[in-house]
Amino acid sequence: MPYGMYEPIPNELLPNVTRINQPIYPAQYRDKMAYAVVSRCADDAERYRLINELSQHINVDYYGECGNLKCEIKHNSCLPPNTLRRYRFRLAFEDSNCRDYVTEKFWDTLSKGIIPVVNWKAAQRDIPVPPNSYINVYDFPNIKSLAEYLTKVSRNSTLFQSYFKWRDHFQIYTSFWNSFCKFCTALYDKSVPAKVYTDLEGWLRDDYCQRFTVS
Repeated sequence: MPYGMYEPIPNELLPNVTRINQPIYPAQYRDKMAYAVVSRCADDAERYRLINELSQHINVDYYGECGNLKCEIKHNSCLPPNTLRRYRFRLAFEDSNCRDYVTEKFWDTLSKGIIPVVNWKAAQRDIPVPPNSYINVYDFPNIKSLAEYLTKVSRNSTLFQSYFKWRDHFQIYTSFWNSFCKFCTALYDKSVPAKVYTDLEGWLRDDYCQRFTVS
């Protein structure tokens, strides 16, 4: 089940799009660069290396059980809205690079009006997400190049706002119940050929992603 999804805003609601997606807080009024929240210390995707290397080039606030700062609230967001709006980017790194594995880190970041920086590899890029809504570590030759681009985005209001243009045409859903509705719809979709898995355990094992702890 997906952690989130997006759909086009119905045409009849487009004139009132600001009621669906609140206006984005401008980059020039945000005084913090980036933050990361890591509550589980599994690190098969080398999140800690990426965060540490990036921290050598830009300021990164590191929250959670595996960070050096404590969350201010007990919620996936970790931080209250008045603190979140100060950041331009969130390092929404997944702990594993598994097929179709994109969690609430990404979707929650989108819903808060912050640009997610992700660590998606090929198998994760098939997940439907809003166009031009994120920045991927692996689209850059090295961490220094990524840091330089993040700095460029943070200083260019037009470029910064371009990562939120999707909000003019799409809305996102982060409730788990929306996924159940989509699941039911898919069950009755006769246009998609049915598949039968006689070895369910084998099918699951084929996509198992081993995790390593650093705690």
